[in-house]
Amino acid sequence: MEWKDIIDFHNRIWGTVPRIGQRIIKTSIAVFICLVINHFRGYEASTMSMEAAFTAIICMQRSVKGTSHNAISRFAGTLIGAAWSMIFLFPLVRIYPYCHVIFCYALIALGVLLSIYTAVFFHLSETAALAAIVFLCITPSFMDLENPLLQSLSRLEDIVIGTIVAILVNGFFIPRRKHLDYLFFIRTKDLGPDYFSKLSPSVIYHLSKLYSEGAKVCLITEHAPAFLSLQMNMISSTIPQIVMDGAAIHDANEDVYLWKAPFEADQATEVEKLLDGKGLSFFIYTIHNDNTCVFHHGEINDSEKIVYDKLKKTPYRQYMKEDTFHEEEVVYFKIIDSTQNIGKLETKLSSLLPAEYTRMVRRSDGGIKGVSELYIYNINATVENAKKKFITLIQDGKTNLIPLDINLPEGYRYGNDAIHLLNLVSRKFEQLFILPDRTKKR
Repeated sequence: MEWKDIIDFHNRIWGTVPRIGQRIIKTSIAVFICLVINHFRGYEASTMSMEAAFTAIICMQRSVKGTSHNAISRFAGTLIGAAWSMIFLFPLVRIYPYCHVIFCYALIALGVLLSIYTAVFFHLSETAALAAIVFLCITPSFMDLENPLLQSLSRLEDIVIGTIVAILVNGFFIPRRKHLDYLFFIRTKDLGPDYFSKLSPSVIYHLSKLYSEGAKVCLITEHAPAFLSLQMNMISSTIPQIVMDGAAIHDANEDVYLWKAPFEADQATEVEKLLDGKGLSFFIYTIHNDNTCVFHHGEINDSEKIVYDKLKKTPYRQYMKEDTFHEEEVVYFKIIDSTQNIGKLETKLSSLLPAEYTRMVRRSDGGIKGVSELYIYNINATVENAKKKFITLIQDGKTNLIPLDINLPEGYRYGNDAIHLLNLVSRKFEQLFILPDRTKKR
């Protein structure tokens, strides 16, 4: 294994490591504040009370939404636990010397039950666990207490401090920079092993989360929109997508083509006659009234039959064996055959197809071994041209969009590659203000 492979593998693994979120940062800040407060209250490091810090960790919320409601309910949970602990401390301290310790533990378990039930009774079920924890923070030290009331009040003070600190810290938003002016381009071949496979639930979740947070993520696929919806039918993208390897821009939400780079009618006819004249079996992908129509010429070969049988629910099942309609726009021609035959055919056609208005791309069929595909596009139907047009389509006139290509150097290889790629997008899209914005410096 070469060094570049080791570095590449390290980068892919590192890309799957979750970033440090606001809740983690806020929790550590709250713990620090609690420890500093305890220091000024006279605690030494060796005898430092941890109840305030524990409570701060427990009380910290995932988001700042509903902070006031959470503050009231969690403070109520703290008081419930503290109140029951005071009630139980007095009998525990008095009966401990005269009964078995197991009986005292049974009373503590009863106190936990009452703490939880009280929270539920007052419709504060979300704080039931906190009430029980507060109760347990105070009562287990009953064996060493000389003044139960003073000790319980001291513990209550610790817990109230932790609760208030958590509420205050949680109420502060750690500013993050959301780059709404970034336009991310991602190829779908980097998100899954092949177009036969649906994206994994974790990839769908991460991608949906990026869209919901306002990230502009444009997916680029080599295939028709039907394949895109087949792979990610649970994702509702907020912006259009580049399809057919740059031959068109499609809005899945409205199910319309916003832009396309088809052949001119006479050019499409010339290419069709050339392929027919060679006795080839091929597909013609056209757009008619915002619908993708697929026509087939020639006799289906063995490789096409394999693809057809595997896909079943794709455009191959709906292709038409007839001449294309005159008003249709031909966006590309597609030939499916064995990898060996496609290689020979590419060499032959490269000298026959007019170079001034055609471009040819050969791809291996990722899902079927030994099968390849040859695509013939209009010379202007490229991803780069589609990107330029895409920016003009979604430009709002106020923000200058910054296009960013996020891809894997050698495409999808490992199971965590897609997560690695989406984490790269997430880290560029949303950053702490304290971090430098390196992208704009490049």
